[in-house]
This record gives sequence, structure tokens and C-alpha cells, in this order.
Amino acid sequence: MSRQAAITRFRVRNGQGSAGAPNILSVADVPQRPPLYVLVETGADDALAARIIFAIDETYRRARGSLTGALQQVVRAAGQVLRQSPGAQCGLTALIIQKDEALLAQVEPAACWILRDGHLMRWPLESVWLDGDTGGEVLRHMRGGLGESDPDLLRIGLYADDKLMLATATVARDVGELLIAEALSEADPGAALHRLAPDVDFTVLAIEPSGQPASRSAIPAANMQRARAVEPAPSDARTAAVPTPNRRTAREAVPAVEKSSAPREPRVPDPEPQARPSRVGLTLAVPHPPAEAKPPREFHLPDLRPYLEVVAISVLYLAKALAAFLRIGGAIAVRALPEHESTTPRVTPSVRRVEYNNNPLDSSFARLMAFGLPAVVIALGAVMWFRSNADNTRRYSDLVAQATSAYQTAMASEGNARRTGLEKAAALLNDAIKIQPSDSAVRDSRARDLQGQVGKELDVLNKATTFYLHPQLYTFDEPGSKPGAVVARGNELYVLDSGTHRLYKFLLNDARDQLQPTPTRSPSPVPSPNPVVMRQGDERGSIVVGALSDIFWGTAGGGRISTGLLTLTAQKQVIEYAPARGITVLSVAVAPGWQEATFGESFNGSLYVLDAKANRILKFAPTGEEYKTPPVDYLSPLQHVDFAGATGMAVDGFVWVALADGTIMKFDAGNLVAFDKRGLDTPLRKPVAIVAQANSPSLWVADAGNRRIVQFNKTGEYVRQYKPDDAQSMSDLRGLAIDEATRRLYWVSGTTLYLTPLQN
Repeated sequence: MSRQAAITRFRVRNGQGSAGAPNILSVADVPQRPPLYVLVETGADDALAARIIFAIDETYRRARGSLTGALQQVVRAAGQVLRQSPGAQCGLTALIIQKDEALLAQVEPAACWILRDGHLMRWPLESVWLDGDTGGEVLRHMRGGLGESDPDLLRIGLYADDKLMLATATVARDVGELLIAEALSEADPGAALHRLAPDVDFTVLAIEPSGQPASRSAIPAANMQRARAVEPAPSDARTAAVPTPNRRTAREAVPAVEKSSAPREPRVPDPEPQARPSRVGLTLAVPHPPAEAKPPREFHLPDLRPYLEVVAISVLYLAKALAAFLRIGGAIAVRALPEHESTTPRVTPSVRRVEYNNNPLDSSFARLMAFGLPAVVIALGAVMWFRSNADNTRRYSDLVAQATSAYQTAMASEGNARRTGLEKAAALLNDAIKIQPSDSAVRDSRARDLQGQVGKELDVLNKATTFYLHPQLYTFDEPGSKPGAVVARGNELYVLDSGTHRLYKFLLNDARDQLQPTPTRSPSPVPSPNPVVMRQGDERGSIVVGALSDIFWGTAGGGRISTGLLTLTAQKQVIEYAPARGITVLSVAVAPGWQEATFGESFNGSLYVLDAKANRILKFAPTGEEYKTPPVDYLSPLQHVDFAGATGMAVDGFVWVALADGTIMKFDAGNLVAFDKRGLDTPLRKPVAIVAQANSPSLWVADAGNRRIVQFNKTGEYVRQYKPDDAQSMSDLRGLAIDEATRRLYWVSGTTLYLTPLQN
């Protein structure tokens, strides 16, 4: 089992602290994989950080093989995203915690600290990114950052009371290690750093592993020598009253980071280093090498010697057999081909030479090797295969028996005990199905039958509804299609394709279970309207339509009497479509500081636009049918929010914003209010759309990471989740629309538009 860890996140931007950041990732829910913690450093480019974090999350969940290989795949995935942003530079620290050790991968700028029994260690030991000003001679050897350098990999032993911290380079440069050690000794290191260094912007991810302490020999001596150390002061220094060090004093107290442009002399540790006390009772000194080398940790592998011997012998005999075959072929070729007639007369010797028979088949050993070796190899392979198959069969039966026992115990229990027992049975059955021998896959269905029963019981506990009717309404087969946002209104269905920048309109039949025929879906000669209503590059009125960003239903109110579908473009245009009036370009007032048209919504006639780059929500009041009045900022000036990674917005009187990390933000009159999601069995992972209607008590979220639609009430209580019987139909969930009046749910996955009736 992996070590469970308590983690805290903290970010300071422009002096304001917050508990979340788009450049931090913690993944602890990957089956049979230990937790992964990542911090990327992109400066102020939060959008790039969010893309890198998303790619790392996807890569680690799909990674196979060793943990070191998984770390290297994570770094490569991050580098590929970075290469799509020319000129950008990024550092990365990735940490995997398993049992009593940690695997660390770093591409500078990167920093990781461990506080252990009064000792503070940092990786990397020396860095031009972390140690402030350096001479030009050093800068010429500075590494190039993510995408240009291979990661530094390190294995670190862990103790029970260790505290780890991943941080941006500003912490090392502007805070100092005395204050870092003091912050790590507190319950919330990020908040403590902000208190000790209020004018420094940084991001930290603090981790406190728990579990049994590791053996002292688990830490290789080489690792200890590479790290910085903060050693405990003598007993009299611990009790002395010491003034609080400032950041400059803290930095100057570290001998290992003395700054000089001159070449460095070899460092010789003092026999008795002078300790310098700090507020947390710690002193800084260069660590002495251990007096006695301690044995490294032993990793016990299965005894492979018998198998390796068989392989070695087989390879030797195969080589000999191949040599024999070549000799035989050469001899046959020499005898079969006619001799070359020479024009030069031969000189016949007076004494005939004795000819020897060099036929390799005359050798009994060669015959034995040529014909017996393949049989021996085949026999050995068969024995090994049967042995492996027998082991898998026995292990499979044991796992099924354990799962059956866990299931029976769970069904005799109530409450959390039942849920725990069912989850244990499900995990055992997953392991059993993975190793089920191929010859028993058909005749032995115990694991899959029991898995179905366990799944049904878990669905009952989790209030999960599995639906079996989900017909495909339309497939967007144009090259580059990326359908996403969906709007349902009566028998009209609108879909925005952000890949081809087209707006589609479909009409449902009277039963609202299929689309009316269109030329692209039926060879019928009966004419039907083209489903494409508008596309980028169309000339509408006095404008050329820009790239389509979002679609939403325009409401009446505040002097506006018309309704229709509104389209928001990247060029900050608002275009209305109504079947009776066609397409109308609406005038929108100039908004100073408006950087990006990320999402749009309409409520009571007003237009709301979320600008993720500027962390703003603009509210345009209607002037007649248009929006000519300059907007106001919906958010209160006292609110400091971070919309990096926003994936959807809805307005029903409250304003709702979904973030890619699973956070749902709720605003009332411009103020952020608490929205605690309660009762959900598995946390949201990568929500891609959020739906809230004014006359409905429900809030709907399309959870792409878990392939489901989740229903909450508007106070945060979990109501129900909906999943298809075929998980592939939500494998690439992108858009969601709910028609609660007709109990219909529409969603887009990949390039396909689906429909399902909602069950009561």
C-alpha cells in the first residue's frame, strides 16, 4: 500500500494568499500507483501551467511500467506542451511517495525541501536559479529548463515525521532557509511562509507522509551529502532567546550558498562548525560526512537464476545449431553447383592429395544439436508456460474466494461497513480478472458475475443510475471537428463546434428521441434545412464573424423583450439567432481591460462574460435589445479569485464557475460564498460543463474524469449520478444540456452527440 499523506497548498500572488493554484497537482486515486505530487514553475503564465498540469495528470494515469519510467513519461509530456508555446520556459518538480521512500524528478528551476529531526535538506544543492545572483561564468553553464534538459532523478528515504515541501524558486531566493525551516515546522507551511515573508510571491505544496518510520539505512549516504542540512543547536542554544531573523539574515546564514563570481575553493568541513541559532531552535551548518558508511537498502527480487540458466543454455545451443546449419548449407551448395571452367590448363600433380569428408552431418554431436535442441527449447517453454498458467489459476481462485467472502460480509453489514466491504470485494475482483488464465476466460465467469452484483450494490449505496438507452443523434465527421457546448430549447438543439468554428442547429422529432432528417444523415429526396447556421468568416451586417467561443440562451428582462441563441466570439462579438428573425449582430459597449471572451451567459436580460485571463466577470445591462451601456464588474472589489482552468459558467441568480481541478465556485451578488459538495462517493475530476436553471433546485455537472453526470442541489448536497452502461460513450465528455421539462439529457463525447431520457 502507498503511504497516505497530508498535503497543503498555498499560493501568494500580488500579496494575496489562496489555497489553490493552477500549477500544482496531486494525484492519489490511480489504482495500483502511489501518489504523485507536481509543481511547475511558469512565472505568471497560469494558462500554460494549467495545460502542463492537465497533460501530466493524463500521462500518469495512463503510464505503465516502473515508477521511474512513469516520472520520465510525465516530464516528457510536460515538455511536449511547453514546446507548443515558443519562447516560454518552465521548471518542474515531480515527487512520488511509496512506502518509506520518495522518488524525485527535477528540471530546473525546481526546489524541494525536507525537514527531518531538525535537519533541513534541499534539492538541488547548488543552482543558479535558486541561489540568487551568480557570475557570468556560471550562467554560461545554466541549464535550459523543461523541454531542453533531462530530469535529475533521485531516490530519498523517508522517516515517519518528515515534512516535504515543493516550492517555486522565489522561496529559495527571497525567503532564506532559516525561515523555510521555521515554516515547515508549523501545521500550514504555506501560510507560515506568507506570514514570515509577506512581500514575496510564491507557490508551495507541502506534504507530510504518515505510516511506519523507515529504517535509518534507507537513506543513501550520497543523497545525504547532496542535501543542505539544518542541524540542531546545542542544548543551551535551544533555550536561548534569539531575535527573529529577517530574510537577508536567513540567506546569509547558509554557508552552502555563498555568492561569488570567483571560482569556488573545495569545501572542507570544520571539525566543529559554529552553529547559528534561529527562532525554531535550528542552526545551519554544512553536514559532516557520516563516520561510518551505512548499508544501502536491499531490494529483494524473485530468484531468477534457474530461469536465467535455462535461457543461457538455450542461447548457447541455438548458436551451435545455427553454426551447424550454416556449415551444412555451405557443403550442399559446394557439391550442388558446377565447377567453374578455367581457360588456363590445370597442372596435374604427380601425387594425388588425400581428400577428407567434411560433411557436418557425419558428426553425431552436430546431429544431436541440430535436431534435439529445438525440441528441448520447446519443451522448456511449455513447462514454464504451464507453470505460470497454473500459478495464475491458483491465484485467480484465491482472489475470487476472498472477494466472495468480503461480499458476503458486506451484505450482512450496514452503513460504512457495507460500503468498505463492497469496495474491497470490487478491488479483489479487478485483480482477479486481470490475471485470469486465457483457457478459463470462457468456462469460468465467477469473477465477472460477482463483479456485476458488487457493482449493483455499490450503485445503490452511491445513488448511481445506469442508463441503457443512449442513441447517437449526430456525428461531426468534418476534419478537425471538436463539438462542445450544447443548448436545448424545446425541440431545438444547438451545438458549437470549436474545432471548425461552426454553429449547428438540429430539430427533434415529435417524440424527441431522434433528429428530423437532414441531407447529411439521410438520402431522402425530401428537402431539409442545412444544420450549419453560422461559421467563422461569415459576413453578417458590418462584421466578419470571428472564432466562436461559447453559445448560450439569451433571456428577456431589463427592457429586453426578445429571446434567442447568443453566440460569443473571440473578437468580443455577440450575435443572436432566432428562427423567426434569423441572425442579428448586437452592439456591445467597449469594456476597458477586457482581455478574453472565455464564457458567456444571460440572466434576466443581462449579459455576463467571464474573462479568465483578467480574473473578471463583466455584467452588461441591456439597452433595448442590445448592450450599448459600458459594463460593470460583477465581482466585489474585495474578492480575489483565480479563474485559471475555468471550464464552464452558469447563471441562475447565483453565478457558478467550474474549474478543471473539480472546484465549483458560487457567487452571490458578487461575493464568493461557500459551496461544499457533500455526500459524493468519488470527488469530481475534470468537470467540463455546468448547468443551472433559474426555476430548478438542481445543479448539474459533466464530470469527464469519472465519465458521469452528477446532480447536486444548490446547497451542495449530492442527489444522484448518471452513468451509461457503456462507459465508452462518455470516454471524451465535452458538453452537456438538460431539458428538465421533458426529462431529456443531451451530451457530447468525442465527435458524437447523444441523448438519454432521465429516470425518476
